Amino acid sequence: MASERYEIVIDRAWMLRAACRGVDPNVFFVDEGDADGIAVAKRFCTVCVVQVRCLDHALKFKEGDGIWGGATPKERRRIVKQRTQAARRAREAGTVAS
Repeated sequence: MASERYEIVIDRAWMLRAACRGVDPNVFFVDEGDADGIAVAKRFCTVCVVQVRCLDHALKFKEGDGIWGGATPKERRRIVKQRTQAARRAREAGTVAS
């Protein structure tokens, strides 16, 4: 049990380096149709040193809302679909997808 807690702390340590640390979370949870709000949120992501890690987190934990790693929920669904299709094609071709 203690090792599980340790893994969770390590897994989230990247958040301490995020450009959005300390920013009101509402900035990142805007309506999908709010282009201006999305642009504001994504500006933080463009300069963030953990952007890729943040996106990986959102994909791994299936974050359904908010801007994570510079991607909207719709963009993350597209990424998942593309990765799933690439993995399927790789399996069919007898190779391993990266």
